[in-house]
Amino acid sequence: MERLPIPNASEADREKIGSLARTCNELGQSRYDLQQAVRHRLVTTCAGSLDGNVIGTLNNKAHDWWQGSLKDLGEALKTSFKLKASPFTNPKIADEWEPYLNDKKVHVARSASALSDSERELNERIYRLFSLSPDEIKLLEREVEH
Repeated sequence: MERLPIPNASEADREKIGSLARTCNELGQSRYDLQQAVRHRLVTTCAGSLDGNVIGTLNNKAHDWWQGSLKDLGEALKTSFKLKASPFTNPKIADEWEPYLNDKKVHVARSASALSDSERELNERIYRLFSLSPDEIKLLEREVEH
């Protein structure tokens, strides 16, 4: 393995890169916390038993609640917790959950977009700092995807 030379960055570049890295960390944590809070609410609402124990776990579709429709989530919850029906077949429950979930989906999307923008700017600054060519950037990004 060869040594990777680290270019000297100006104080301004170091500060901006550090700031962007902290921003990415904060945005990622905030998005994760929001996703977890909704997951927790779904579990405690749909999977409780009479003795207070949780029965079952969220399957992948329910775990990624922000990616599907209310109907899809209801079916995923039904499967996850072996319910007789989707909890959202009850119109009153659906009317309570739908605006809540839609609001949380908006927050997840905003966080994801802001995180993506910050990551893109951070990457561009690093690419410039290392004087990477467009081909090197393409190769690096292709490898990071996998």
